[in-house]
This record gives sequence, C-alpha cells and structure tokens, in this order.
Amino acid sequence: MPSLEQDEVVTGLLKKGFSEQSGGDHRYFRLMHEGKDTGIFTMTSRGKKKYRSLGNDLVTAMAKQVKLTTKEFTNLIKCPLSEEEYLALLAKRDEL
Repeated sequence: MPSLEQDEVVTGLLKKGFSEQSGGDHRYFRLMHEGKDTGIFTMTSRGKKKYRSLGNDLVTAMAKQVKLTTKEFTNLIKCPLSEEEYLALLAKRDEL
C-alpha cells in the first residue's frame, strides 16, 4: 500500500503544473494548463503532525481527484510520470 510524505506530494504537484491556493485548514492545488484552470484539483491538510505521512486512503482519494489511478499518482509525485505524460493521459481519457 502506498504512502507518501506530505512535503513530497506538495513538491511533486507544484512541479507538474499545479498551482497552490490557500484556504482555511487546507492547501488546494489546481492544475493549470496553457494559462487556464482545468477544474482538476486536490488538497492537503495544513496540519503538520497528523498528516505528515499520507496513508493509502488519502493517496487513493487524491489520485481520484486528479483523474489518476493510485499507481499513476504515485508515479506523478515521485517523477517517473512527467507533466507532459500526465497531460497526455488526461487528454486521452477526455479529462482535459
């Protein structure tokens, strides 16, 4: 079962075309493409202690929010899946 560190997820999303927006108890990440908001987003908690490590349930939920499988999301964060490959997958699935 995959688990990811919150800092690793934030860094990975920002490198792959997501922009961060603050809001209350959460940090929102929206996918921007060609200067436009795609409507694809996910979020993480601001709480540092409890959510430092994101378990399988949270990773799976975030993957669904950004239109990926859990394995694809893990690859997006850990860098085997590039921003270009991610956008191509979304286009292929008519999600972009």
